[in-house]
Amino acid sequence: MNNYKIGTRVERTTGAYYDIGRLGTIVEIDTEKNRYRIFWDGDKRTWLTTAGVKETDKPANLDDFTPNQLKNLAKWTGGA
Repeated sequence: MNNYKIGTRVERTTGAYYDIGRLGTIVEIDTEKNRYRIFWDGDKRTWLTTAGVKETDKPANLDDFTPNQLKNLAKWTGGA
């Protein structure tokens, strides 16, 4: 299992061709099932195995988020 922490920006590396490359933020970690809950850019949260993501330094484009999505992202990542 990777040593990523809550709040780490990740990129999806497995799945359907249209999902690969999707960016998100880890909001929950399930060590028993080796998976992360990821808040994907675009206001969707899903569980994904630890092998399905890699850390990225690509920042979120905040212009792509609505105010409500930014509020939810802050809530899920422990921000203000």
